[in-house]
Amino acid sequence: MAIYDSIGKQYTKTRIPDPRIVKTIINLLNLPQGSILADIGAGTGGYT
Repeated sequence: MAIYDSIGKQYTKTRIPDPRIVKTIINLLNLPQGSILADIGAGTGGYT
């Protein structure tokens, strides 16, 4: 079994974006509701 197969099973539970950071990013970007973002090469994209 590849190492990611064992690590990846818990990934969505352990790599949850911090809601405080999400709120700060949203406020700083000041994007209109329904905006579309391109998340290129940003890992899990949890903060997109």
